[in-house]
Amino acid sequence: MEYEPEFKREDNQEYFNLQDGQKALMRRIKECDDELLNLKIPTWWLCGTKRKIESIQRKIMKIQKDFLGWREQAGKFCDNPHYKVETLPGDYTRIYLRLTMAMRDVINQCDSNRVLLVGNVNGKESDYRHQSNFLMAIIGLTAAFTGLIVAVYSLYLVL
Repeated sequence: MEYEPEFKREDNQEYFNLQDGQKALMRRIKECDDELLNLKIPTWWLCGTKRKIESIQRKIMKIQKDFLGWREQAGKFCDNPHYKVETLPGDYTRIYLRLTMAMRDVINQCDSNRVLLVGNVNGKESDYRHQSNFLMAIIGLTAAFTGLIVAVYSLYLVL
């Protein structure tokens, strides 16, 4: 049976505060991502869609600012971690490395999810622009065709 050291929250407040901060950031990232995935780009009536995308982008910018602050704190902690663990002699190095690597993994996971969210919002904005350009092309084609009909009818009346 392997000995499992006691890692108390009250003794390691900074470590657990960083973990809690990461969970809060991940919750906000997930909410924005869900909002993006549920946003459908309409085929014909685009009114209000751009405003919704910009609203999500503003939320992401706030998350980005909070993430950079959290990442700076987490990076400083990983550079100079301090844990209070009741352990067997000689076991501290293994625990130290395990906890530090776990925190680095948390930083990388949060960063990856943030990058994915930014990619999703850029993709949704690109979809909006493509649909907008398509509608402008359809309107231009309709106007040109209407102009052609009027021109042919005018020639018919003149001749």
